[in-house]
Amino acid sequence: MRTQFYNRDGSLSRYALACGYVERSERENVIVTMYQEHSVYHVRAFDHADRGRLAWKVFSTVTAARTYYRRAVKMFVSDGAR
Repeated sequence: MRTQFYNRDGSLSRYALACGYVERSERENVIVTMYQEHSVYHVRAFDHADRGRLAWKVFSTVTAARTYYRRAVKMFVSDGAR
């Protein structure tokens, strides 16, 4: 049996998230993470330099969590973020 930890687009699969893996993007001191805890998905953005928590949203579906995670990465981590 072969287990898939990654989707075709390179993101973590639902199985990987259920096993405790954490999707993570970072730039300088800002880190955006997505992980599953019990039956919900958390997306957090944190600035370790000075601003503290930028966002923390909880979702009941992985689709909604992925959508927000990609938006948070674009907003806080991508080249146009600052």
